[in-house]
Amino acid sequence: MRNENETQNKKRKKFNLFDVMTGNRTSKKDAGRKDMESPRNLKFFFKLLGMEFSRFFHVNLMFIIGNFPIVFLLIGFAGFFNDTAVAARSSLFPAVVGMTEASVNPLSAALFGVHGTQLPQSVQTTTTLVFFILGALLLFTLGPVTCGLTRILRSVVKGEPVFFFHDFFETIKKNWRQALIMGFLDGVFLIVIVYDILFFKAQVDYSNSSFFSGIMFWGSIFIAFCYLIMRMYIYPMLITFKLSIPKIIKNAFVFTFLGLGRNVLALLGIICVIIFNFMIAVVFLPLGIILPMVLTIGIIMYIMTYAAWPKIDEVMIKPYYHPDGTPRKENDVE
Repeated sequence: MRNENETQNKKRKKFNLFDVMTGNRTSKKDAGRKDMESPRNLKFFFKLLGMEFSRFFHVNLMFIIGNFPIVFLLIGFAGFFNDTAVAARSSLFPAVVGMTEASVNPLSAALFGVHGTQLPQSVQTTTTLVFFILGALLLFTLGPVTCGLTRILRSVVKGEPVFFFHDFFETIKKNWRQALIMGFLDGVFLIVIVYDILFFKAQVDYSNSSFFSGIMFWGSIFIAFCYLIMRMYIYPMLITFKLSIPKIIKNAFVFTFLGLGRNVLALLGIICVIIFNFMIAVVFLPLGIILPMVLTIGIIMYIMTYAAWPKIDEVMIKPYYHPDGTPRKENDVE
């Protein structure tokens, strides 16, 4: 009878609503599983993805909640508070109108039919501008939130126990200064590089100086490629090592080419996730909008951490530290 009660108690402990909601389901027994000792290759990527799939929901939701200014940006871009005005579609509209008023003839009528079309235009208001300003707070939340979630995903990749809220807030508390600076630089650089790509693409399409604009356009694409890979390494190094931000950026740039094959594969995986989300939006728009709010971002962050951490561990930790975390002696370092 006693054995039956003990068995029932063990079964009851397997389900805990709080653990399910927060992701605190990793036990010491789970952390010691033999499968967590497998090499972090492509095969194990999908295996770990299946084992920890629910964890990425929690990561995604925490990213959205922590970066709440995203909501203000979305409202601003949606234009809910914009005014509507009528404006000419063609830049030749004033000249054509003047020609028509001066003399009505078949030529002026034909030109007016082509260049006289007016379309409703959405005009930003003060309210919309306020939402954009509130959305700029994302520059100050991006770094800390990304650091906290990177700590959780690093533990997942390493096979360590995860205590979701404790790990998240503890990491932010320890690294908040560098996280704020890095998050601000990260957000500004992403905005600048996206603007450059769009600007030079427009120059290539509509400008006569297409050769120079083409060089700048492809140069911007290359810089964006390098930086997107660098981002995979920046935040894991920031929460793991006591390094200055310039050194973190320098090391991330080195890792961009040091693990090029792994990095390119990770970028392709991220692109596939985005394309899949877009295809879902084409088929069923509400689900395509909901997915980034609950899963897509979490999967992308998992891909980034899974690609970066094994390389960081191989180059910056294993040669200098014993498995128990104690530093190696100089003569022990290969």
